[in-house]
Amino acid sequence: LAAGEKIGCFGLTEPNHGSNPAGMETKAIWDENSKVYKLSGTKTWISNSPV
Repeated sequence: LAAGEKIGCFGLTEPNHGSNPAGMETKAIWDENSKVYKLSGTKTWISNSPV
């Protein structure tokens, strides 16, 4: 990330928890078959989400 070769995003806010990271329910689980992370949850705002 620091080298500018990758872009990251951090989705902190959730509808039922606001910006409380201890209450986050969203999960990212690696899918070995498709080689992608599958996300489950609901986010309110995510920086860099359109990228």
